[in-house]
Amino acid sequence: MSGGHISTMLSSLKNNRRAKRKMFDSYKDYESMPKRKKKNFLLKYKKTSKDELKKIKEEVIHENNLFLKKQILITAIVIILIAIIIFIFI
Repeated sequence: MSGGHISTMLSSLKNNRRAKRKMFDSYKDYESMPKRKKKNFLLKYKKTSKDELKKIKEEVIHENNLFLKKQILITAIVIILIAIIIFIFI
């Protein structure tokens, strides 16, 4: 009946399984590296000062507060509109 769909599904599952195995191979390669190569393999981040971190934190908090206020305003407007619609038609 629908053998084509089943074979497509099975081949898709096989392809997905292969990709997952390859993902873990890179971890095994990392573990087998000598220590001097591991240092070059890891990501390096720039150091930031405490003042910069504090500034970034304040910006994120401010943006979150603005987002929250917008969400509350939109929700209030929608509730008021629904109440008006219900009042008019009932």
